[in-house]
Amino acid sequence: YRIDMLLALYDAAIRNVDAAMAADSRGDAGLTRKHRNKALRIVMESYAGLDLSYGEVPQRVAQLCEFMQHALLTGESTQLASVRSVLRTLHEGFREIRAEARALERAGGIPGVDSDGLPAGITA
Repeated sequence: YRIDMLLALYDAAIRNVDAAMAADSRGDAGLTRKHRNKALRIVMESYAGLDLSYGEVPQRVAQLCEFMQHALLTGESTQLASVRSVLRTLHEGFREIRAEARALERAGGIPGVDSDGLPAGITA
């Protein structure tokens, strides 16, 4: 299901932000940058997958993604906690609608994913 993939992505982004924060606290700039970049790629992919034609919710998620992208790109360690907070909030919100999203996907209201984990009709 798409919602499960999204939750897994947010989990991975949170883990990378946590790892970046830990590396930053140890003064390991290279490892901090590596984990920030991994989290950034996930946020950017999430942003790219938004369909803004569905109204206010995806538009607000897009705004949050833009904030996180900026915060992860600036390189300021103080921004990592803010990014983590936004990711946790998004994760919790999507987790709360997981059953509804799965039902919509089963009913065809949300395009499904194929065996490769790609949206239906998309090829790698």
